[in-house]
Amino acid sequence: HSLPVDLEPGGEKKMWVLPPAEYQLYLGGIGYLQDFTDKGGVVRSVPASIAWGRERFYHLGLQVAADALEEKTHADVLRVLPKEMPQIMIHWTGRPGAFRRYAYADIVRSFQGAQRGLKAAVDPADFKGKICLIGLTAGDSVRRYVTPADSKMPRLDVLAEVTNTVLTHKFLRPLSFRQNAGLYLLLGLS
Repeated sequence: HSLPVDLEPGGEKKMWVLPPAEYQLYLGGIGYLQDFTDKGGVVRSVPASIAWGRERFYHLGLQVAADALEEKTHADVLRVLPKEMPQIMIHWTGRPGAFRRYAYADIVRSFQGAQRGLKAAVDPADFKGKICLIGLTAGDSVRRYVTPADSKMPRLDVLAEVTNTVLTHKFLRPLSFRQNAGLYLLLGLS
């Protein structure tokens, strides 16, 4: 239902690279999927949206979650997030491969086999009511990131974690200055 867009640098100008117009007619939404790491090179959060020129796009994980929740308009997508949350701090599930994976070839072979009356290796019922993210998770061409959950997490898993954070409403928030000061004081006294 949703596809990524990219903000491509072009000297002093940047431009959005969008899915072809004929695809956009059938999409529930489009969202950006760019890499954001902190100063230490770790992915901990992603901007809820990025803008350039007159266009603003939400993170693809936020867009996928909003699509699953049947939130269609700009205001609806914003309702999925807590108020004034420009960064989505990712609530990591704590383990790599936390989401079920299928090889694309197995799915295609199962579909072809089912058309010939053969038993499918991958049961279509496994996908009913699920969100399916399609992308690379193995091989040398996969972008991998250091995250709090794994030192080599595939980009697709990061997208799944962002989507899961939004769907489960397990939003993390940074501690306020007062909370940090109190914690340091408490730890310093013990």
